[in-house]
Amino acid sequence: GLGTTFKVYLPLYERPATAVGPKIAEPIEGGRETILVAEDNPAILELAKIVLEQVGYQVITATDGQQAVDIYRSQGDDIDLLLLDVIMPIKGGKQAYEEIQDLNADVRALFSSGYSTSGIHTNFVLTEGLQLIQKPYTPSALLRQVRNLLDQE
Repeated sequence: GLGTTFKVYLPLYERPATAVGPKIAEPIEGGRETILVAEDNPAILELAKIVLEQVGYQVITATDGQQAVDIYRSQGDDIDLLLLDVIMPIKGGKQAYEEIQDLNADVRALFSSGYSTSGIHTNFVLTEGLQLIQKPYTPSALLRQVRNLLDQE
C-alpha cells in the first residue's frame, strides 16, 4: 500500500512560561465581637456557630425570634451583631429585630433566608442599612458580610 504523507509546519510561538497554581483566597478577618445567631434549623445554627467561633467571635445562639429577644434583653450590652433567620417559629427575624431595636436603636443585624428575596414575605422589606445573606451561604461569604457590618461606622 501506497499512502499519502502530509507534513504540517506550524510557526513557533514563544512566550514566557507562567506558573499556574491554585488561587489563594484572601484571608478573612475574624474578631473578638459577640454575635447573637437566631436560626431554627439546627444544622445551619451549628454551622454558623462553628464558622464564627473558628475566627475568634463569641457566639450566643437562639432557636427562634422570641428567644433572641429574651437573650438580648439580658445580654444586649455584650452583643455586637445579630444574625437572624427571616422565618422562624414563634417570632420571625424581622419581628425580633424590631423588638430589639426598641431596646437599642443602633443594633446591627444581618438577616438570612433560604427563600428568594421576592418570596420571603410580601411585607418584608429591608430598610436602608440592613443586609440579607442568602442560604445556603458559604463560610467565607458569611464571614465577609459579618466583618463588613461590624466595621461600618
